[in-house]
Amino acid sequence: ATAWPLPATRWYACRVCGESVQRRDHHCVWINQCVGHHNHRAFVVFVTSFTVLALSYAALAASVAAAAARESWVGYLLLLLGTRQLPPPMAGVIYAAVGGGFTLLLALGQARNIGDGLTTHEQKRLAKAGWTGVGADGSGVARQRRHPFDQGGCLANWAAWLRAGAAG
Repeated sequence: ATAWPLPATRWYACRVCGESVQRRDHHCVWINQCVGHHNHRAFVVFVTSFTVLALSYAALAASVAAAAARESWVGYLLLLLGTRQLPPPMAGVIYAAVGGGFTLLLALGQARNIGDGLTTHEQKRLAKAGWTGVGADGSGVARQRRHPFDQGGCLANWAAWLRAGAAG
């Protein structure tokens, strides 16, 4: 049996800023501080809001520009890319769509970790310790062991995360 590789208190020191943070998720370069118990809900709201804003802007700006050119937005974008004449508003559409796509992946990763009852830091450490991931025989069969922070399922973990954020 593999020993549990994480501290039961869930306090972790950050190698970037040196702070010790309860339920440390990661050190975020966007906000230049650790994301943990004290601000994780705000971070998830920030990332989700940014994703919605970026993708909404991309869709709206592409639709308006395409309507002015009497084209579908996909056809208009392909026409502009084919002629290599990309006006700044359409460059903004591409930039917003790519940025929104990356933050969507970040938001989905956060949602998955919350559903698993883990932080990003814990998930990485558990994977490194062989607690989860590909089986030792290389078969590709994942070894999923229940960890002490699991409240009993995705919805229970989300409820615990929401309660923990409300309490502190």
